[in-house]
Amino acid sequence: ITKSVSQTGNLGINNTYTYTLSPRIVMGTSGSTITVTDTFPTGANLMALPTGTGWTCSSSAGVTFPQAGPLTITCTRGSAGTATTALSLPTINVSVRPTATGALANTATIDMGATDTTAGNNSSTVNNTVINDLQVVKTASAVSPLAVGTNYTYTLTATLNMGDTGGTITMVDSFPAGATLRAL
Repeated sequence: ITKSVSQTGNLGINNTYTYTLSPRIVMGTSGSTITVTDTFPTGANLMALPTGTGWTCSSSAGVTFPQAGPLTITCTRGSAGTATTALSLPTINVSVRPTATGALANTATIDMGATDTTAGNNSSTVNNTVINDLQVVKTASAVSPLAVGTNYTYTLTATLNMGDTGGTITMVDSFPAGATLRAL
């Protein structure tokens, strides 16, 4: 199985991403049921039941969404028969929203329901860092030296590079001694 996420690099807190699980049988015979499990840690919300053609999926947290981790998703399907070459199965899409900053490791595994002589490729982990990045830039209408008694304009620009403000943003700008605020 291989696993990927719709965003490369860092993930933004409270943004929704799609994890794609790509199960396959390299060679051999699958059992009567193929099972894919995907475990999400604390700090990740499952936004909806996973989808994939021919797969029946459930969550250890029930049927009400969003669901907060830790939780395990289980998707099953019938036998894929015998594969003499690599046989790709339909992908499974999982909608997830990180809810905490820091490391987010997510692992999916496949069990083909029969003896597997190459079990080392039966799991795949995606590691991301979840961030919340708010940036502020201050510019002035003139550069030093500034003339005494002259009005200048300072512009503050806030940019949410990634993540979620979670509500009100408060910006504080301090003026040095001798400077007077004329207008907002």
